[in-house]
Amino acid sequence: MLDGALNFLKSMLGRDRPGRSAAVRLDDVFIVSYPRYGAVIYLVRDPREVCVSYYHYHLKYRKIEGGYPIEEFTRRFVSGDLDPHGPWGDHVGSWLEVELGPERFKLIRYEDLASKTYSTTVEVALFLGIGASPTRLQTIIEQSSFSSLHALETQQAHLWKMTKRSRKDIPFIRAGQIESWKDQLPIDSAKLIEAEWLQPMRQLGYLPASGE
Repeated sequence: MLDGALNFLKSMLGRDRPGRSAAVRLDDVFIVSYPRYGAVIYLVRDPREVCVSYYHYHLKYRKIEGGYPIEEFTRRFVSGDLDPHGPWGDHVGSWLEVELGPERFKLIRYEDLASKTYSTTVEVALFLGIGASPTRLQTIIEQSSFSSLHALETQQAHLWKMTKRSRKDIPFIRAGQIESWKDQLPIDSAKLIEAEWLQPMRQLGYLPASGE
């Protein structure tokens, strides 16, 4: 269901809208805007979930070897030395303090897109000033479901530039689940992330593993 909303955003942002423009980057980490755009949609995800997803991404593209300790990967994720984007907390923290006003800035949690796909997508459409019928929205969501995308990857991954040279035993389209980190991330690694970014996580409603 999540990817339905993301594909809806992609299709909507591709249309001309008089007097309204926005930049969106759709991935696990964030949506990036640039000053020339009039509106910002910022998509944020629980950093523990981001860490797990990014770990599998690195495995798929052979950026790390199979069996690479996720504990070490988490330490690198927290320090921000995996790529030039920097740490999750630095990026998210800077956007939580942005002062663009509700007409120009919309924060969306990945978890809300996953659990409340339809209503969250409607929110985004309204923010962008886009009209879309319930039938159209539902069709987009159904056609972009994880099951549909998994089937598409199975059929066409060998043709896609991003996947044809990657590991075939690791899917590009995974599960997009909420709180799957509880089964995949060692508790000490989860606590390392929480200790580093407790304040922004709490602000966004991401509770520590202890529940405190």
